Amino acid sequence: MPPIQKVEKDAKAELLEYLETHVPIEDAPIGIHFNIAFERYCEIRAINHSRLCRARDSLLHFKHIPERDDSPAFAFGSLAHTGRLEPEQLAQRYVVIPDFHLEEANVTAKGERSDSKMTGYYKGKLADFKKLHPDKQEVSVEWMQRMKDMIQNLDDHPVAGKLFAQGVSEVTIIWDDKKTGLRCKARLDWVSGPTPGMTVPEFIKAAKAIVDLKTTEDIIGFNLSKFNYHTQAGMYLEGWKTLTKKITPFFFAAAEKS
Repeated sequence: MPPIQKVEKDAKAELLEYLETHVPIEDAPIGIHFNIAFERYCEIRAINHSRLCRARDSLLHFKHIPERDDSPAFAFGSLAHTGRLEPEQLAQRYVVIPDFHLEEANVTAKGERSDSKMTGYYKGKLADFKKLHPDKQEVSVEWMQRMKDMIQNLDDHPVAGKLFAQGVSEVTIIWDDKKTGLRCKARLDWVSGPTPGMTVPEFIKAAKAIVDLKTTEDIIGFNLSKFNYHTQAGMYLEGWKTLTKKITPFFFAAAEKS
């Protein structure tokens, strides 16, 4: 087994190599940034929490697992984030697929009425619909309604409702880790208290809490450690404190998908 010190040096070398393949640091300097699109955020040459978790599994995981997760769970989470944190972007990014499978014309090859989405009729209608909306993500009627119900539950909650009443969404922070010297980044879902358009000093002064929105199948069984949410909070707060010199409360707003 190699010495621990050598493993640590090899790991840091891998992290530095990763940094060299991304957007130059000059394009995203240390500090607090507003209005950076998620696609642009992913390109910033800095280490984020999700990649550190992959490095903990192995450096091969770190190097080869894609930056973005294309799973259904992530897709619904992205829809929920947009709906709650960036509602003005909802119609720009998403389009609801009509219930073609419930139409009377949806029949099987034998001519029998069907509610299946495997029929030629449904597949044809869906293909034509996608051609009309090439730049948008398609979601079902069910998903859109579930998202809206979830947001309503959040707004009605006595604590979450107050946290989300006023704030700024999708705030990017970039800082250098004091111990390793590595450049780090984080994307804060919601900073409660400030209003859009504030200067950075005004924003920092007005910040009352950092909120991270999570979707879950079971709110009772919501497990912070299973998905490394506790270490995510620690990294975000470390970066926030480094930049602002403030200790600010951190909340997870967990909402059930159903």
